[in-house]
Amino acid sequence: MISLIIASFLASDFIVAKGEEVQELVPETLAVSLVIDTSGSMADTDPLKLRETAANIFIDLLSPEDYLGIITFDTATTVVQPLQRINDSAGKAMFKQNLAPNIESRGDTNYKVALDEAFNQLAGLQESNVRKVVVFITDGEPDPDSRRKNEPGFMDAYMESLWGSVQNFAVNKFPVYAIGFSEGIRADVLSRIASDTGGDFKVLSDPVTLASSFFDILGNLKNRKGFINQTMELNADSGFDITLDEYTSQSTIVIANREGAAYEVEIRNPGGEISNETANINKTDKYTIITMNNRDSASYGNWRLNLRGTGIVDVFGDRDLNIKSWLVSPLVSSQHPVKEPVNIEVNVTGELKDGISAIAYVTGADGSGAEEIVLENENGIFTGTYDKTETPGTYSIEVRVLLNEEIITSTQETFNVRILPVLKNNFYMKEEGYRVGEVIGINSSLNMSETRLKQGGDLTITNYSLLISHEDGTSEQIILTDDGQEANRDILPNDGIWSGQITLVKATTAKATLIVTGIYKNESFVLENSLGTYKIMQPGEIVIEREEEAFSLIKGATLSIPITITNRSEFRETLNFAIDEQVGKLVRDKFILEPGETKETAIEIELNRDTGEGNHVFDISLRTENELTVLSTDYLTCKVEVLSGLQGYLRTTTTFMQRTFESLPMPVLILAAVLILILLIFLIGGAVLYRRIYLGAKIIGGQMICQPRIADASDEISSRFNFERLNKDKIIISFNEKNENADYRIKDTGFTYDLIITSEVKKVKSAVLAGWRTLFGKSVPVEYFIKATVPGILEKDGEILTGKMLVDNDEFESGNYIFRYTMPAGRQIEKKEAGSNILEGRDEKG
Repeated sequence: MISLIIASFLASDFIVAKGEEVQELVPETLAVSLVIDTSGSMADTDPLKLRETAANIFIDLLSPEDYLGIITFDTATTVVQPLQRINDSAGKAMFKQNLAPNIESRGDTNYKVALDEAFNQLAGLQESNVRKVVVFITDGEPDPDSRRKNEPGFMDAYMESLWGSVQNFAVNKFPVYAIGFSEGIRADVLSRIASDTGGDFKVLSDPVTLASSFFDILGNLKNRKGFINQTMELNADSGFDITLDEYTSQSTIVIANREGAAYEVEIRNPGGEISNETANINKTDKYTIITMNNRDSASYGNWRLNLRGTGIVDVFGDRDLNIKSWLVSPLVSSQHPVKEPVNIEVNVTGELKDGISAIAYVTGADGSGAEEIVLENENGIFTGTYDKTETPGTYSIEVRVLLNEEIITSTQETFNVRILPVLKNNFYMKEEGYRVGEVIGINSSLNMSETRLKQGGDLTITNYSLLISHEDGTSEQIILTDDGQEANRDILPNDGIWSGQITLVKATTAKATLIVTGIYKNESFVLENSLGTYKIMQPGEIVIEREEEAFSLIKGATLSIPITITNRSEFRETLNFAIDEQVGKLVRDKFILEPGETKETAIEIELNRDTGEGNHVFDISLRTENELTVLSTDYLTCKVEVLSGLQGYLRTTTTFMQRTFESLPMPVLILAAVLILILLIFLIGGAVLYRRIYLGAKIIGGQMICQPRIADASDEISSRFNFERLNKDKIIISFNEKNENADYRIKDTGFTYDLIITSEVKKVKSAVLAGWRTLFGKSVPVEYFIKATVPGILEKDGEILTGKMLVDNDEFESGNYIFRYTMPAGRQIEKKEAGSNILEGRDEKG
């Protein structure tokens, strides 16, 4: 009877639908580690070795692209078949042949060694777009050594190590589908193994009724839809109908023989004619598998499958659809905190057409009526939110995919709502992606009623990690700690803030999932938070080119050096320029380039007023804002001849007149001169106003008050920092009293990081126009920002930040101090606040 259950996990080979295909976000290719109990008790519970029959059906139903490994276990394990691709019928025959001599019953029932071997099989497979699962079959409870079972402490230590092994499956997202088929099993143990890993658990006390439950499990594996599941006593009229329609690509029927059954298969097409040649019939002495492919519209209709013979058989079948719906979130048996919204995400794959839609129906723990949620569609990804999670218990969700209001397919699962902490984090995906070589950090916490929980008491954390799954099938686990070690970007030990960092070492696309396992109020839990998919790319290069090195200009004029900048990078890049203050001042000290952009522009320099006439040589240094980006050169050498006003006028006028007088009549020349004069007044006047008024607004004003977090009401304010007197656009407040570069230092804090305040005047399309606007009373839009250097953080309103915008009457905490900022009177600062992205680096605003 076990064959009924195993066969319902997987159906026959997958047929690709024709038409426009949606990217497969949920891989249909499986890597299965099949783990079979061969302990001594199996001689009584399975004397006919139905496990072997079940496993053979399982193998026959796998697709050629799937992977299978087989492990048998008792006291120890035997690797019957290493994990490898099925490939073809010859491959399936080899799997069956290797299993046959390894099914004998002996020894004890050591769950742990079996699960550890299965984990090693799956973890060792480095293939992309493969879903890794375990099918675990047993008839008994965990019993690694029957001689020591009653020894004090032995089983407690064993079970603790077993749960450690189960945790590995949970952290790596390898679900375990556990099957028990005797009264000797520990249902609570198998149920927890399945629940903690995101799998499922069934007891086969009545295989006929429980077989239908495994069709639900089939939906999580090959996502096929069952249409028959019954026991038949054969006679001359035995049979059933099979419907092929435009949404069905293939139908698969399994007939499992009970003892003494004998029959012949007859297939009739919708016209009533015998048509056995249209199906693939694979018949053995213990079971028959029939596969019917829907080739074209001529196959549409009701087909009849007749079984002519005697005896009893168990029949079940399913359909493979052209359009499939995969419930990505919530996962089966996943755990969610009460009063927290549950995100619904459905990936619809296959041949999508206009008019397709999806609706979710969620039934609460009290069994009340289902709530209908219409899901939003974006490229085959349907999303929505369910927020009625006030009652702990098991909730059910059904997602129906419709085409012009006709149901095409549906998916059903259950998830659990419990009294659990809420998993929060500051992991934010940069849309533009990341560079190879970047080191990025993450902070996370578990909160209950807005209170951050710490390790100890009701809460025990067994794993707090970030799972990074790469597109090539590899993965890495980043452990988060709360130990106060700066190497882990953690500032204070046991403050409930768990920290870690990731070094990006290769160009790839990766998915990040935050996973926490532990025990809360004596009950185990697994919390997951999918943080999204991000790209890692090579840093790229910026190339600077110029045609001239020597220039001449009138004393007091602005030097303009034409250059061409090419961004050979997949990122938006910022290029900074600097010159010696004794030479002069840059009008614009940075350029921003979009990915792949080539920009023809100029470096403009206002030479110092005391620069004498004659020839001068100086360097312009170049630096990328991101230190990983490569520059074609680090500096540009310039040769400049400074002319007196009369020299410049004569040289310019002579050149101009020579060129223009040769071709233009006098009236045109006069008109052109007037227009040029007006234009020069407009351009020069606007530029001067821009430099003196607009750019002058970058000077940081206002004052900052700093006070210890823990202080008596009578304590005086520790420090008052008056920024006005500094006349700077960058101010450093340091907790390191030895920092000589700091403008202000806070002593005896135990910390060494800095708080850096900068200003930013919003970019304008035209400096000339911006200058004239300021003359006519338009205010200058300026913003102030504060950030903490590694490993510092800012705390505001319960949120953890590394940087934020400063606004008037702002208050935040850092380094056990409270800071209050008052902006200068009359200065315009836009009323919005943003926190810095903790993942993408410590120097950008959110």
